[in-house]
Amino acid sequence: MRSFARGALAAYVLVMAVLFAWPNGWAINRITVWFYTRFLPYLGPQVLPEHYGLLFNVLAFTALVVLVCTAFTQLRVHRVVALAIAASALVEIGQALLLPGREAVGSDLATNAAGALMGGLIITGWRRAARARSVPQGRPAR
Repeated sequence: MRSFARGALAAYVLVMAVLFAWPNGWAINRITVWFYTRFLPYLGPQVLPEHYGLLFNVLAFTALVVLVCTAFTQLRVHRVVALAIAASALVEIGQALLLPGREAVGSDLATNAAGALMGGLIITGWRRAARARSVPQGRPAR
């Protein structure tokens, strides 16, 4: 499982790096609009493309933390979450300073942080469940 997670993480980081470093937000905007138009009949006009953008930020950093913690099980979850939030801040600063067609947005940082925290909660739950399953039944733990 770890080798698969490491391969998936490498591919994921490559795709995210391209999307985050793209000179303008065109690629991300196209993805957002595609989802918006597909789900418009089901969710109605009250759900705007901006809402999808916020959701994608949350999911992007949730997936990042889950993949990192799955690929490198020795890492502590809280450190991975903190590093993901720091990486998000660096991405926003980089977009503001180095990419004239992009801008740093506080809501992106907030939703990225929320995603990192959500990923941390998922991994913590998985690890606790795995530990609970590994305790032999019938004998009290000492």
